[in-house]
Amino acid sequence: MNNGEFDRIVDSIRGQQPSAEETQAAGERVRERLQHAAPANSLCAGFRAEFGAYRAGHLSEARKMLLDDHLHSCVACRREYSGVGAEVVMMPTRSAFSRRWVAVAVAAGLVAGLGLALPNVVDRAVGRILAPEGARGTVASIDGMLVAVSAQGATPLAVGAEIAEGQEIRTGKGSRAMVRLRDGSMVEMAERSALTLEERWRSKTVHLVRGNVVVEAAKQHNGRLEVATSDALVSVKGTIFGVSVGLKGSRVSVVEGAVQVDQTGGQSDLLHRGDQKTTHPSLARMAVTDDLAWSQNAAKYITMLADLQAVGEQISRLPLPGLRYSSRLIDRVPMSSVVVASMPNLSQVLGQATQIFDNRALQSADMAAWWNTSGGAGLRGAVDRVRTITDYLGDEILVTIPVHGAPVVLAEVKRQGLAEELARTGYDGPLSFEGSVVAIGAATVPPVGGFAASPFGAKILESYRAGVGLLFSANAEQIVGGDVGSSVAGFDNVRYFVAEQKGSLSAPVNTASLTFNGARHGVASWLAAPGPMGSLEFVSPQATFAASFVMRDPRQFLEELMGANGDASSVAEEFRTNAGVSLLDDLAGPLGGEATIAVDGAVLPTPAWKIAVEVDNADRLQWAIEQVIAAMQRSHPEHTVTLTNELVDGRKFYTLTGTPMAVHYTFVDGYWLMGANRAVLTTAISNRAAALTLPRSAEFRAQMPQDGSTYFSGLVYYNLGSTVGPIADELKASGLLTPQLQSQVDTLTANRTPSLIYMYGETDRIQVGSRSNLLQMGLQAIGSVASGNPMGAFPLHGLLPQ
Repeated sequence: MNNGEFDRIVDSIRGQQPSAEETQAAGERVRERLQHAAPANSLCAGFRAEFGAYRAGHLSEARKMLLDDHLHSCVACRREYSGVGAEVVMMPTRSAFSRRWVAVAVAAGLVAGLGLALPNVVDRAVGRILAPEGARGTVASIDGMLVAVSAQGATPLAVGAEIAEGQEIRTGKGSRAMVRLRDGSMVEMAERSALTLEERWRSKTVHLVRGNVVVEAAKQHNGRLEVATSDALVSVKGTIFGVSVGLKGSRVSVVEGAVQVDQTGGQSDLLHRGDQKTTHPSLARMAVTDDLAWSQNAAKYITMLADLQAVGEQISRLPLPGLRYSSRLIDRVPMSSVVVASMPNLSQVLGQATQIFDNRALQSADMAAWWNTSGGAGLRGAVDRVRTITDYLGDEILVTIPVHGAPVVLAEVKRQGLAEELARTGYDGPLSFEGSVVAIGAATVPPVGGFAASPFGAKILESYRAGVGLLFSANAEQIVGGDVGSSVAGFDNVRYFVAEQKGSLSAPVNTASLTFNGARHGVASWLAAPGPMGSLEFVSPQATFAASFVMRDPRQFLEELMGANGDASSVAEEFRTNAGVSLLDDLAGPLGGEATIAVDGAVLPTPAWKIAVEVDNADRLQWAIEQVIAAMQRSHPEHTVTLTNELVDGRKFYTLTGTPMAVHYTFVDGYWLMGANRAVLTTAISNRAAALTLPRSAEFRAQMPQDGSTYFSGLVYYNLGSTVGPIADELKASGLLTPQLQSQVDTLTANRTPSLIYMYGETDRIQVGSRSNLLQMGLQAIGSVASGNPMGAFPLHGLLPQ
């Protein structure tokens, strides 16, 4: 059976739609079988019990196959097998509806009687059976020594040598090697790195045991390429990225394209060009160019990053179409729509962007190779297709989405031939015309109705009266349908979400707002009305990151939450009994209404973090802290948690040790100032006295919005240049870079302007704004801020204390 025949069989199975009764009955049978089979986590425990027999080669072929597949899909067991050790984490099963029935059908014929209950294990087993035969890769080049490792010892490999399934290969000290996979992907190994290769029906996996690799992934048309480490799984479709793994964890750096990083514990991140991810806070982030400097292609990667950076800067300066103050399509929006997006026709901008890429390709051979033949070819094709279609449309394009049903695109037609052009690009969905209006995705053009007069329509028209560029609006009240959980969260009366971008790509004005049906309450009310932020004065102009917020009265806020949640009240009472202090009166009561958290100073080896919190009664707070620590020492004498103090120049400094990280703090002019070390505290105090502070710096003030507000409810500031700049300076001072590479590094670090998100907490809404050139920054921030997680506005994994 070839792949095409198998695909047709799978498609026929997917087309069978079981009834609700059949689905429920199948679910009950699986549940009963699982309940009688073993308790939770027994699958992992059962496989772990066989690790010894697996190493000794005593398992049957069938059982060995299942254990292989389990180790591939379970990061926790892979860590345990490698000797790292980890708490057992149950891996999620695949939830796709069609995959469930494919697994049932295949399992019945291939692995009946083996007691498998997890669909992902079945899928791996099928993938192994249908895996292609032969070597998984070949050695393309060696600089130094590359060996194949087995129980019998190490065997040197030569260029052209084939690498078998599961065969561990390892580079020597001062050595590098290049491995070519069957699909043409290239894996470059740094010195003293070890890996194995695995291939299934539609997946190829590089198991990185230790060390560093750079992967230039070929385009994965019907499958995926993965790099698996002890604590992460990196998945790609076609891109360039680096992965390293050591005692602290794993680091992933992306040169081009996008990669998905799934960590132990369920955290998942999508990384794009120039992004980096580390799996543990102790593993510091670094410049992507520095992370990949060991590679023989480092110059090419630095050039590519610089080229893409330069292209991005040029594209950001392209002017967007002018604002629209009315819409001829808004009355065509169906009343059932819960999402409405309005955008200008960007045909001209897309054409100019393509020309910028073409011009850069003429100047750079590496850019030309990417843009015309590898990763950029797909991007270019997509842009060309979109541009061709938008050439037929008018100045505005509306996208409407109902609660149930497919999206519909509404636009005015300015040229004949749109239907033929859509067919040429492969679109075969519904298409309808009425006069000059086209509806893509609907069998008929929606009739003129009363949407503009509806409350949701009226909310959208408010934005048009002020002029719109890019507009995204959602009727959250209808989307959630009242199912928003308890009132403790405060989202039981959420109503509308609206995000906008105006201006040019290089100088945008981004705003987003979450509106409630009445006053905010619960967790959603944590952000107070705009007010002064004195705690921000403890941050210097050189800060990498700073977030400052004005919050509701901490005692009142905590009291409301505890009153709405009985469990919280019982916890507070237990805390009072054990520690002798009140959460409300002794810990929350002394606190004021604003706070700032910042990374201000060195990032390596230990981030210079600091926190400043307004405090109204420092003596009472300090007494409460001492009581809590004393209670901890009584209940857990084996833990050496200690609090010491020292008087220096008339100021008392406290040091808390025995916790995951040492905390130094003092009290200054009504603020509780904490930091990574005493030097952080003394520098913050002296800078504040000398007025060398972030709020007074020109870079910070340049990011302020031009509106009538004197104060803010919250600010989040991020200055990448303060981190990248010193690293770039060290690279240039090392003398290791050629003049061309120095120029490329300068391009990378040029125009790294700070980003600022500002927030206003009003009675019935939270508003967020940003002058950054990324609209999604505002979208991410509003979700984080509204849900009480302001740190989610910026990706600072590994910089801030966890």
